[in-house]
Amino acid sequence: MFLQNLIKIIYNLVIAAFLVFLVSFGISAFYSPPPTAPIYVTPCEVMPLIPKTPNAPLPINTPNCGTSTNYNQLQQEYQDKLNEYKGNIAIISIVSAVVFAGIGILLYYILRQFSTGLLLGSLFTSYYSIIQSVASNNMKLQFVIVLVGFIMTLIVGYILFGFKKKNIAEA
Repeated sequence: MFLQNLIKIIYNLVIAAFLVFLVSFGISAFYSPPPTAPIYVTPCEVMPLIPKTPNAPLPINTPNCGTSTNYNQLQQEYQDKLNEYKGNIAIISIVSAVVFAGIGILLYYILRQFSTGLLLGSLFTSYYSIIQSVASNNMKLQFVIVLVGFIMTLIVGYILFGFKKKNIAEA
């Protein structure tokens, strides 16, 4: 009996972990990040060439070096795109978490073992969404994501642990 309960717990945790992997890898597979960050190119130093003859004038070698005059602007544009990307990931993952929580609630009375894993996975996916919203540096989005995750946690907890029909005479 103990071993069977332990296997059920492990099974539900595996379903939950795979759900988080499914959402996170699915997002990265179908929603590509912005292009790579700009590279800072340092200005080259001007180095004199050593002449072959001792009394010849020293020519100055000026190689074709890149300039970084607009590096800060490019870096800020990239950071803005990356923040928007992280915010979009947070929104997509919290919507996925709510959808999977809904599926888990619908299946709770039919396939209890399977739905428990879905419900836990949806909670873990909401934690992933919270992490992505923090990376987006958008405080309003962070608040909304945490609020949705909190409400979802309360509902899932009520379904899993607190939903019992009481007889009116007992109350």
